[in-house]
Amino acid sequence: MTQNSFRLSVEELALAFSQIGNPNLGQELLGAQLAIQDPAEIRARLLSAGHSLLARGWLGIDSQGHFYLDDALARIARVLAHADFSLRFSRAARGIEFELTLHFGERGIFAHQLEQGVVHVITELADPAEATATGLRFFELTDAMAFTIPPVEIANAMLEQLKDMDDAAGIAERLANAGVPTAVAALLAPDLARASYRGSILRIEYTAANAPVSERGVLVLRGAERLWLMRPFQRAQATFLTLAPGTTENLTSEIYALLKPI
Repeated sequence: MTQNSFRLSVEELALAFSQIGNPNLGQELLGAQLAIQDPAEIRARLLSAGHSLLARGWLGIDSQGHFYLDDALARIARVLAHADFSLRFSRAARGIEFELTLHFGERGIFAHQLEQGVVHVITELADPAEATATGLRFFELTDAMAFTIPPVEIANAMLEQLKDMDDAAGIAERLANAGVPTAVAALLAPDLARASYRGSILRIEYTAANAPVSERGVLVLRGAERLWLMRPFQRAQATFLTLAPGTTENLTSEIYALLKPI
């Protein structure tokens, strides 16, 4: 059975991890998403997931009575469990967060999203170009207004102070007082005051123990009309941000840069 897209329950993905020799990862997934820790309940959940995968042809039984995964599902599970690196796209608005994670490995590139908190939607992507296009769609650029600005740097602490303000005029004044050019402050202030969402793109690396770590990325702000990119950097032990228009070209460049190792 060959296909490039799967919709899996938490339990089914946990079972897939177990079938490729990572039962601990499966148990961690059940604990993190369903708060299941009891061994008896874990076994029952995995047994039910096995029946579901058998019914759909994604799990088989060989002549020795051993279970095995469909090749396509096994390949997905291996990349998710042992990715060379991942790109995590996120956006949050009004307390609701959406995430898309792109996992990159020798066996392929897979887009991974969670629906309704329990359904893992995993799709194989052809190449880095398709991965980049998938990331662009996540941020819904089609109706964002085009604009240009000179290079501008701003302290992250300043933006943290402004993020809960809804007075555009007051925000513009504080930005100008912090050294942001007046023309840039006039564009940024209403988008901060009426942000549609705040988000990020992070490159995730994995330690020898497979723990995720991230030291590279870019922040994203979608205002009422414009999309902004904010590139973090350190100066005198403080975090600053370089502002740039969130155009398709700029966002594409940011994604491609994060695809490359340092």
